[in-house]
Amino acid sequence: RTRLRNAGFHVELLADSSGRRWLCLSILEMPPAWGAIQSVKRRLNRLAKPFGGYCDGWGTQMEK
Repeated sequence: RTRLRNAGFHVELLADSSGRRWLCLSILEMPPAWGAIQSVKRRLNRLAKPFGGYCDGWGTQMEK
């Protein structure tokens, strides 16, 4: 969590009802550029791997 925050992400840790599985919701504001998104996904996978995790997708929100 600290590494993600230091990289500029807003981070929320959420557990499922069993408490055995976790979601690390990582939020970063950035322009929607394909190359930048792929770079961030690779970085997230490198950070998550030692903990048995992975980046399972990418979501976006549009602001008016």
